[in-house]
Amino acid sequence: MSGSHLCPRSLDCARAGRHFCPPSSSHCGPCLRPLVENSHGRCVLKRRHAPHSAHFSK
Repeated sequence: MSGSHLCPRSLDCARAGRHFCPPSSSHCGPCLRPLVENSHGRCVLKRRHAPHSAHFSK
């Protein structure tokens, strides 16, 4: 029995940081905000450049 044509459970999509499956789709939707898809296809927080003032010197 192959389940490849079935949409993943909504909990699985949520845990991956994605919207639920669009109608007639077998994949979760796009990343939820504020997440973005990285080069590996995972939803991650968009990295912000650290401000220069973050460096402290003693």
